Amino acid sequence: MMTCPSTVNYKQIPSTLQFYSSNFTPTVQKIPSSPNPIQGQCLCDCPFIAALASIAWVNRNFIIKNITINSSGNSYTFNFWDYKGHQIQTSTDPTVPLNPATPLNTPVCNPTGILTPVTVSPQVLLDSNGSLANSSGFYGAGSNNVNEVWPGLYERAYAKFCYYENGIPLKSTGSQLSLSDLTNTSKDPTLADVLNLSKLQWGGNAATALTYLTGQNCYSFNSTPTFPAAGGVPAASSILNFIYAGFCASPNPAYGKYKTRYPLVTWTAPSGSQYNNSGIRADHCYSILGVLTPGNGSPNSNNYFVLRDTYGATLPLTAGINLAESGTWTWYDVGFTIGPTTKQTLFTPPIIQQTTNLASSPPNGIFGIEASTTFPQYFTNIGWAQGY
Repeated sequence: MMTCPSTVNYKQIPSTLQFYSSNFTPTVQKIPSSPNPIQGQCLCDCPFIAALASIAWVNRNFIIKNITINSSGNSYTFNFWDYKGHQIQTSTDPTVPLNPATPLNTPVCNPTGILTPVTVSPQVLLDSNGSLANSSGFYGAGSNNVNEVWPGLYERAYAKFCYYENGIPLKSTGSQLSLSDLTNTSKDPTLADVLNLSKLQWGGNAATALTYLTGQNCYSFNSTPTFPAAGGVPAASSILNFIYAGFCASPNPAYGKYKTRYPLVTWTAPSGSQYNNSGIRADHCYSILGVLTPGNGSPNSNNYFVLRDTYGATLPLTAGINLAESGTWTWYDVGFTIGPTTKQTLFTPPIIQQTTNLASSPPNGIFGIEASTTFPQYFTNIGWAQGY
């Protein structure tokens, strides 16, 4: 069974941190001010955080539409997609979706997910001073804004969903959750319940988490072979060409220019000597944010993938593996709608050219890694959710 990465010295949650609700009064901010939820080093849910961060990175409107606050503000409902009655695709054929959202003529896999609301009470992790615990690096929250607790609530709702989806009893009660329990806040998981989930029970990898979060056709590729056309992404002979042409190379910034157009994730092998003192974590999921080329800020002739560590902080990065630690990455900030090829209507930010100085970004977990030869040495798979 997969566990949290053994190569990381985790910060443990002090006893003074707890799920707390009675004095929690701020209203959850539905429009995230930051597209990058950050994750503390205390849970095994990097598959979920990588997937959620990648979705928010390209489509904040998707996040907004999937959070419902009841009229009294004492519960929050999040939508997930249930595949409990089906087997999510595990074939090595990269052209077959993990979870066809619509019937496909394939004998391998043909599940259609069921939209499944999950309701939780407004409980978040606070430190001993009553502040959001992300200020100490422990908690999944989009920013230090006290109202921006939606990633942490999403995280707890997803934990509740995972207990149901995996058919395992809550540690706190010894009982399994029924479908009706998912909308009953008295059945919310405790902190001990959330800590009890293994990485495999959180989804195992970020592509699986994308299937549960989006209900769209999702794909997973090994990062080393040639890449056939799949999920609207053209065929390519290398991982660099596949991601650059399929996700980041549109001449129209509204459809992806240097920044990923679809939620894109990647993960490392469970172990390996290459991870020793490299700054890259084994058995861990990351978000892919875009491509840094000589034309948009690369400090040399190399091409880089811009990644984000789901812990919101990087380990010391080894320059010997061609990590970009300088250079200003230029990209375009715009939201996308997952599903039909129409622009989002609820919240449409302007298309604005943005820049990120990678030299100052490592505290936020953002870094660049040389794409053609170095990236495949450390990252075994990529996955994405199809659609605008």
